[in-house]
Amino acid sequence: MAEGVLTNTGEDRVLQWLRAPTTSGIAPVLPYMVRLLTALGSDTVAGTQATGPSYSPQTFAPGVPFADTDGDFVMQNPAIMRYEQLNASTIVGAEIWDSAGTPIRWAQGALDANVTVAQGAPFEFAIGKCRWKMR
Repeated sequence: MAEGVLTNTGEDRVLQWLRAPTTSGIAPVLPYMVRLLTALGSDTVAGTQATGPSYSPQTFAPGVPFADTDGDFVMQNPAIMRYEQLNASTIVGAEIWDSAGTPIRWAQGALDANVTVAQGAPFEFAIGKCRWKMR
């Protein structure tokens, strides 16, 4: 993952929380879920989610946040995230969604390099490779 950024909705929710942290309904409903993308979205529009016979979004439980060498706030996966049996496709990015009744898309980003997956093959993020920055 090159770097994921907050969506417009994510930015709005963070600013609302900073203004009134006790207001209910602003914080994400955990756990976070990471969806793989075959086409990137934007800050306002979701990308195209990958598909497959056993594909499902994976839980993202970020490790302890830290500042990288550029001073950016970073959170990353402390465990392997594995997606099973994808359809033949090219994975270009990922999005973080929460687990609300109507899930909210919090962040999105492109992979460092696109990954072509064969029919039925898995895809995984090694430890520390699903990284999300906040500048």
